[in-house]
Amino acid sequence: MRILLILLATLFWSIGSWWWYTCKIKGFCTGGDTATSTTTTAMTETPTTTLAPTSTDTDNDGLSDELETKLGLDPSSNDSDHDGLHDAIEVGNNPEQAIDSDNDGIINALDNDDDNDTITTQNEQADNNGDGNPSDAVDTDGDGTPNYLDTDSDGDGLPDADEIRLDLNPLVVDTDGDGIDDKTEVGSNTNTAIDSDGDGTIDALDTDSGPAASAANPTQNNLITADEASTPNETSFDSSADTQNADSAQTKESANTETSKPTNETNPKNTDQVSVDTGNTQSSTTSGDITPANIYFPFRSADPQLSGKAKTYFDSVVSALKANTELKIMLIGHTDNIGSDSDNQKLGLRRAQIIKQTLIDQGAPAEQIQTSSQGESNPIATNETQEGRDQNRRVELLPQ
Repeated sequence: MRILLILLATLFWSIGSWWWYTCKIKGFCTGGDTATSTTTTAMTETPTTTLAPTSTDTDNDGLSDELETKLGLDPSSNDSDHDGLHDAIEVGNNPEQAIDSDNDGIINALDNDDDNDTITTQNEQADNNGDGNPSDAVDTDGDGTPNYLDTDSDGDGLPDADEIRLDLNPLVVDTDGDGIDDKTEVGSNTNTAIDSDGDGTIDALDTDSGPAASAANPTQNNLITADEASTPNETSFDSSADTQNADSAQTKESANTETSKPTNETNPKNTDQVSVDTGNTQSSTTSGDITPANIYFPFRSADPQLSGKAKTYFDSVVSALKANTELKIMLIGHTDNIGSDSDNQKLGLRRAQIIKQTLIDQGAPAEQIQTSSQGESNPIATNETQEGRDQNRRVELLPQ
């Protein structure tokens, strides 16, 4: 009996050990379902990867068609508003908050006038080299804001939109070139711009906006604004009162007391026409049939005409420039010494530009004409007399 119990115990232990090893250790006692299922799954199922849909960018501007459609842009054009700047640049780095510079509710990429100054972005030289990038945009007043985003491009205090409405040049501080800035001549109310002489032309566009000469001539006194005593540039002198006017204007001592007069024509004070003197210049170098000359014109006249000799001279200059594209001329503006140095520098340049435009109007190539100013710094006569001042107010034409 004892032996039988030992045999049974040994049998149960053997069976138990086999079961533990087979089922618990090797895992063969699950009926095969789990193992088979796991193996089958590993062999037959392919893991699923979710791929982002491929974006379409028809115009290759870096903005997907979907995004452009959402923003109202044209997916087939990289410049939806045709202002010369690429959509991606005008949208900016955050498409969810696309740039709207003038806050008019129209994003720049759809707005052809990004600063709402009535001048289109393209006409404000936003992209000079045509690459769609405004990195080369013109900034006239140098304030760091390019013209196409600047509502006051010339920095004169008048908004571009008002200057356009008043027929002023939004890129020039002094549109009529009389030495007084547009803002001062327009006044504080752009809706009622100043018209001092009541002639229907606002002062900012009127080169003769001064007081009336007489009751019989209530609108004009034939003195351009730049030559009247009320301006910072030059004073209008009466020949009988030179001393009085010179004292009141605090005339500065001239560095050159030469008293020579123009030799080829009468003193410019005594003519109402533009005159030319080829015998009293500071250079005698002739180049390409162009002789150096001093050009005098009656700055007290709002509409001076060319004298016969001046017309002949100008015709010869134009012909020489057209015949030789390598030939250039320099026009140097000069003034008398009435007024500040800086104002006279500007006035001298303006005078040179007037002569340049006269030559261009007669057919001279603009690229062959350069202008500069020496202001009051280079007189050829004394500034102590009327005659001397008349000679110093000149434009010098020098062949290069």
